[in-house]
Amino acid sequence: MLNAITVDVEEYFHAANIECVVPPRIWHAQPSRVEASTDRLLEVFATQSCRGTFFVLGCVARRHPALVRRIADAGHEIASHGYGHRLVTAQTRKAFARDIRKSKFLLEQVVGREVVGYRAPNFSIRDSVLWAYEELVAAGYRYDSSLHPVAHPRYGNTHRATEAALQQTPAGPLILIPLTVLRLQLGNREFRLPVAGGAYWRLFPRLWTLFALSRCATKGAPYLNTYLHPWEIDVGQPRFSELPIATQIRHYGGTASLEGTVAAVMQRFPSVPLSEIILSLERLGALHPQHTSAAVPT
Repeated sequence: MLNAITVDVEEYFHAANIECVVPPRIWHAQPSRVEASTDRLLEVFATQSCRGTFFVLGCVARRHPALVRRIADAGHEIASHGYGHRLVTAQTRKAFARDIRKSKFLLEQVVGREVVGYRAPNFSIRDSVLWAYEELVAAGYRYDSSLHPVAHPRYGNTHRATEAALQQTPAGPLILIPLTVLRLQLGNREFRLPVAGGAYWRLFPRLWTLFALSRCATKGAPYLNTYLHPWEIDVGQPRFSELPIATQIRHYGGTASLEGTVAAVMQRFPSVPLSEIILSLERLGALHPQHTSAAVPT
């Protein structure tokens, strides 16, 4: 079973859950903690002899270029998480095009190699902004891993496919490689359970995570695409008591145990970069065209 454990390299204050108390206008005043937590994740990957894909924010790369080089030097794939961690749905088409080009150029300057993968902040490519796929192709990206086809108020795409596919755009094809979901059929209804990482790994028992991923494998999934953020293992990050209790649980819950869960998943499903999974799917002829009507540009 091919598995990619991917890391969205961003600061704790970039998380959408706490934007109500740490809005973008004060991000510059927050203490940076991304280096230490990312280095800890690099140690976990090294201990398990695994490699992954690191979707790096351009603003993080500008502030911590040595960190990005350490990630690349350890054998991991560097991909783009955009530049300023703005939801795609909150940007105009022109602003999005500038953001993804700025990030790609900066990352390539830092690591000295081409960047071909992209993941939107908070998986925020939805039906209203499908023009983003054309802009990614035009900017030189080869694949997108923004699709999380589950029910969710910010990024729900339950009607979208769960398998990797070729998205046709006027600028050319783009490979879409969704996050893994567990599909259950009850009568005539299908349920999609989010099992790919993040809070779902932190807040649910480790045994459930391993069982659910194993279930995906036995149901014929050709790969696993899973994720986490460095701040999710950072138990010492600032805590904002003014957050609602439910939000505090969602953001801080399970940070002490996630590192162990990541290691356990790697032991069961050794990780490789997403680009290697894509190469394998191409060799198997498993990437089929997918046509999705684009929204009106804004």
